[in-house]
Amino acid sequence: MKEIQQMTEQELEEEIKEFIQHKFNNSKPYIFVSYSHKDKIKVMQKVLEWIRQGYNLIMDLDFENHGSDKDWTKLLCQNIRHDRCVQAVCFRSKHYYRSMACLIELLLLRSSFIRNKRNDKQSKKDIPMEIFKLSEKKEYDEDPEFDKQY
Repeated sequence: MKEIQQMTEQELEEEIKEFIQHKFNNSKPYIFVSYSHKDKIKVMQKVLEWIRQGYNLIMDLDFENHGSDKDWTKLLCQNIRHDRCVQAVCFRSKHYYRSMACLIELLLLRSSFIRNKRNDKQSKKDIPMEIFKLSEKKEYDEDPEFDKQY
């Protein structure tokens, strides 16, 4: 098995897709991964590390292919509101806060819409979120580039 840091973007993506297509099990508890596709390589490295450790998780690697199609939001809602979705991991970066898709995911993760759609009475609560910071740079709201543009 090749070391993660030695893998190309294509190799990372292929191994993660292989897991999602053949080993991901939505009948078991799983983790939902939220990230900006501009941070894809860093995120895939961490996600593949977790997959190899045995974590059951789901992430969207084909967002670019969804475009503005409504099926993307339908799939997103299904993955988040599923009773087996026990946690969300958000990979924070300046790209994350500039992404409409990421903001939609954050809002859905905290919305009563999702909470009320979950069938298991014990699941009718917020999905716990873990935030991973991808850069050691200043916080997003202290970023001069961000301030100029937004």
